[in-house]
Amino acid sequence: MRIYNDRQLRDRRETDRRRDEAFRAIPRLQEIDDEIADAGIRKAKHLLGSRDVKDVDLDALISRLKEERSALLQIHGYSPDYLEPVYECPVCHDTGYVNGRKCSCFRKLETEFLYKDSHLGDILDKENFSTFRLDLYDDTTASTKAGHTPRWEAEAALSACRAFTQKFPCGENLMIYGDVGVGKSFLTHCIARELLDRSFSVLYMPAYEISDLNGKYRFNQEDSLREAHDSIFSMDLLIIDDLGAELVNNFVSSLFFQIINERILSHRSTVISTNLSLAGFRESFSERTFSRMTGSYQLIHLSGKDLRIQKKLGGNGNG
Repeated sequence: MRIYNDRQLRDRRETDRRRDEAFRAIPRLQEIDDEIADAGIRKAKHLLGSRDVKDVDLDALISRLKEERSALLQIHGYSPDYLEPVYECPVCHDTGYVNGRKCSCFRKLETEFLYKDSHLGDILDKENFSTFRLDLYDDTTASTKAGHTPRWEAEAALSACRAFTQKFPCGENLMIYGDVGVGKSFLTHCIARELLDRSFSVLYMPAYEISDLNGKYRFNQEDSLREAHDSIFSMDLLIIDDLGAELVNNFVSSLFFQIINERILSHRSTVISTNLSLAGFRESFSERTFSRMTGSYQLIHLSGKDLRIQKKLGGNGNG
């Protein structure tokens, strides 16, 4: 909000500067401005039933004055809207809100602050749908009981993630699971980049950071921690990376059930990546959490060789 207050102050200064400049160059503009203001007051009195206001078409008068102002500005080399208030965001007029709801520019600014802390912004320049490489996946050897190759799974995963972003906001959820280094986090980055470009609010956090944040918030509910904690539940999309990598105890299991369940109930989407198998996930977390997820999440499996090793050996990978 400090940023928006600064924007509003800058807007007023720029608007005043333009008016002073134009009024000095074209003195008639000041007279027109005064006449429009006077007509506006007379119109208000007329609407209130004042008998002192003569029966004139005040709307037509104001319209003629505005047309004269526009013509004068253009004759002297200015744009016809040069004297209109200046705003960086024409939607919310730099207030940050529209009809009591956060403007998309406000939500995007919030997200930029969050990403600045996570350093994910630079990663998204490298890891997005346009740089995802299917050719790194083996297309010759079946790696699943169904006879699917890693390449087939990667193509299906890529298609599912694209469809998810195209339908967003949809209230749907994804869990991408598989071995280490097969492109799970890369796909979540693809999703994040796509939705951020469309001004949706996205929060990307490793699971251990969520656990750590929640632990701190339990004992210290200062404003910054409360805002960070609340964003886990309020963002359009929450991406939980590497769920299950941290020590999973009753507290952690209960925490993630709460997050998953509350976001499902509020129809806010969540994307989870994990190295755990489905059996491993059910074993690590509660049966209740596993049941809630399998009933509300699209499960996406990836397999194959560790692409991070291939990246080190040469070229860009999806690891």
